[in-house]
This record gives sequence, C-alpha cells and structure tokens, in this order.
Amino acid sequence: EIGRDPQLIKATYFAGGTITRDPARAIRKLPVSLGRPEYLLSGTPDEVCAKIEALAAVGVEQIQFNFLDFPGTESIELFLG
Repeated sequence: EIGRDPQLIKATYFAGGTITRDPARAIRKLPVSLGRPEYLLSGTPDEVCAKIEALAAVGVEQIQFNFLDFPGTESIELFLG
C-alpha cells in the first residue's frame, strides 16, 4: 500500500508514432527502444482518431504520445489541428 487512492489513478496509454496525410510516410514499426507493436499509434489523421476512440472505449483517459517525426512538425500540427 503506497497511500494512493486507486480511484484517482487514470488509465494511461504510452504510444509512439506519426500522423500524416500520406499513408506511405506513416511509421509502421516502432524502434526497438520504444517497445512492443501495441505501443504504435501511427497513420492518417482518420486512422489515429479511430485508434484513440478505441482506446477511450476501453477506459483509457490519457495518452502520452512520442512524435517520431521530430524535429519535423507534421504530426504535432495534425494532432493539434
């Protein structure tokens, strides 16, 4: 017991990937350092939105996203857009 109320812990998903309007430019395989394929969130804006909606449907409340096209800005611009 660490003294935290379990009801206050939010389900969080860590992902790495890219968001691009060109499906051929989407990263389809994570670097080994970022973990298993389940941690890939990559594709067109519609594909990524569908994946986020599916995560929300199973209770995920927060996403930590590693934009793999950094220092490029396309993914973050589409994410914020």
